[in-house]
Amino acid sequence: MKFYHVTKVDKEKQDILIPRIPDVSMADEDISIKRISLGRSIENCLVGMGQPNNYCVGNYIRVYVANISIFDKSLIGWRELYKNNLVPDAPITHEYWYKEKLYVSEYHEYVITEITRRKCYIVNADLKPKLLKIISRNRIHMPFLLCFKTPVEILEYFKGKCELQLILNGLTNEKARNPQDEAMHRTMFNNQAPIEYFYDYRELEYIYEVKLQKVPLDNR
Repeated sequence: MKFYHVTKVDKEKQDILIPRIPDVSMADEDISIKRISLGRSIENCLVGMGQPNNYCVGNYIRVYVANISIFDKSLIGWRELYKNNLVPDAPITHEYWYKEKLYVSEYHEYVITEITRRKCYIVNADLKPKLLKIISRNRIHMPFLLCFKTPVEILEYFKGKCELQLILNGLTNEKARNPQDEAMHRTMFNNQAPIEYFYDYRELEYIYEVKLQKVPLDNR
């Protein structure tokens, strides 16, 4: 089965990919396990290049192709990465990890000619019970099969629907107040301290669609 690995062309060309800690990763992504980040397509690789995504129109990219058995024990699929809180946005990026050195079977270069981005809501895997409870409490209808999807996929389903705001409200939490801080604020400003919130979700921007033009290697 073909897998892809993408870098910018300013990095040295490699015939063997070596697991390492990535230079860029999103908040809460594991940074202790050395790996090669892979995608089932070039587009998947670009979507999963980290936050903030620094690829734009006009960038040249180097694409490595490797053949890996889906049963290879060194290969970790995106569902497992998400379930174990290693890659919180894996349901969006569909990122795979490979934990051993990888021999490259093909090598190509492309220039990015067009990019479309979109915003997505990221929720950790362990918050699924809370998310389903919010949906049930608000009597929000959703297809039965969606119950077996990840929290990120569930929120993707509700994007653009009026029920989304109810769900996001349920994932918004009021911070506990410290009595001493409250008293100090009242003494200094003669009013009650504003309510502060923390959120069980993050809204991040990702590459959604990308158009590429292949570059002949003898032209680079």
